[in-house]
Amino acid sequence: CCLIPGIPGMSENIRVIRIIDRYLEHGRVFLFNNNGGQDLFLGSADWMNRNIYSRVEVCFPIHNAAMKQELIKMLHYQLNDNQQAVLIDEYSKNVPVGVAQQDEAIQSQKMIAYLLNDKPVA
Repeated sequence: CCLIPGIPGMSENIRVIRIIDRYLEHGRVFLFNNNGGQDLFLGSADWMNRNIYSRVEVCFPIHNAAMKQELIKMLHYQLNDNQQAVLIDEYSKNVPVGVAQQDEAIQSQKMIAYLLNDKPVA
């Protein structure tokens, strides 16, 4: 990741999370809070020079409300993963997230698999 989080005046509001688990996929989901609403987009590739300048890539909005809510739910699982996730700090070091005593264990890929198979999240 070329993005460096935690730099005052530039990226202090940005977190970089890496999840290594059974499935090696990584989504290209972009969620923007816009004037009280949420705009959700999916993209076809990483935003890297080799992809943007050498291929045809697309980014498109999700308008269907049910699909949008399901994707946002998946994104929240990933952002709150405390089993397989690590935070990347301003020095590109892995910082374990871990489970606080009062937190429930959240393994995002497992929860997403349950969601996609219409099973209750356990």
